[in-house]
Amino acid sequence: MKKSERQQYIQQFIEQADITRQEDLVQCFLDMNVVVTQATISRDIKEMKLIKVVGENGVAHYQMPINRLDNRRNDVSNLTVPSAMLNGADVLQVDQLNNYVSISVVPGHGPMVAMVIRQGNFPHVFTAIGDDSTVLVVCDTEEDARELQTYIAQLA
Repeated sequence: MKKSERQQYIQQFIEQADITRQEDLVQCFLDMNVVVTQATISRDIKEMKLIKVVGENGVAHYQMPINRLDNRRNDVSNLTVPSAMLNGADVLQVDQLNNYVSISVVPGHGPMVAMVIRQGNFPHVFTAIGDDSTVLVVCDTEEDARELQTYIAQLA
């Protein structure tokens, strides 16, 4: 099977089911009588830039990457991070100070929320850093931080 065909199947698999491990993808191919190695799947995942998101059930699964828009000014109504990605991470509290947003989450979910924010359509987010239970988001301006804080607070 060609790489492009295999990657099309991977996309289908992750869109049809919550695939949580590389071994699950290997098994999907085995179910089709196609033998692939975990190392091949690992390379495909990296090349396809798949991300893991926390579902509503609290379990992380693979998803196609979230495309960023260009860095033009957007208002909060144009933000397109699926709310389930942040709701599933159990956001507990959101605070804003100057151009920073602090997000408290259930322990273990901080890195995932930071990744979702970094890869989401937030054109005025410089970066997001997450530890076990806290995410610090650095925005371009205080206004951008206030908009992000309001948006995330509405999801929680």
